[in-house]
Amino acid sequence: MIGNPNRRARWTAIVRLLLNSAPPMSSPAQVHESAPCMRSAISRPHVGAPNKCASQARVEIVERPCNGLAILSWRDSRSCCYVEQHWHLRVARHSGVCALTGRAITRGASVFMPLSRPRPLNADEMILAEAMPAARELQEVPR
Repeated sequence: MIGNPNRRARWTAIVRLLLNSAPPMSSPAQVHESAPCMRSAISRPHVGAPNKCASQARVEIVERPCNGLAILSWRDSRSCCYVEQHWHLRVARHSGVCALTGRAITRGASVFMPLSRPRPLNADEMILAEAMPAARELQEVPR
C-alpha cells in the first residue's frame, strides 16, 4: 500500500531519479502530432556513429514533397524525437554513417541532413541521397 511512509519515500526517490535523468527538450516544436501523410516502408533502427542523438533512433520517411526535401520522423527514446523534421539535400562536409542503411558516407557525397533553427540534436546525422526513395516511390500506408 502506498500509504506506508517507507514505500512512499522509495517512490518519491524513483520519480526524482527519473525526472533528473530525462534530457531537456530544446523547443516545444520538437514533438507534435503529425497530420495524415505519405509513409514509407523504411523504418529502421539507426546504426550510425555515436553522438548526442544517434544511439537507438528509429528513422521513418514521412513524406517526400520534392526530390531535394524529405520529411522524416526521428525517434530516440533517450535523447530526441522529431515527428516531422525537414531534411534537405546537401553535400557531406565530413565522413559519417548513413542513418538508414549503415553504409559509410564519404566527404563530398550527396546526403540529406536536418536543417532547422534552433539547431536540432541530430543535426550532424546524414542519410545517403541514393538510399532515400524518390517522392514517386512512397506509397500511402494506412495508419
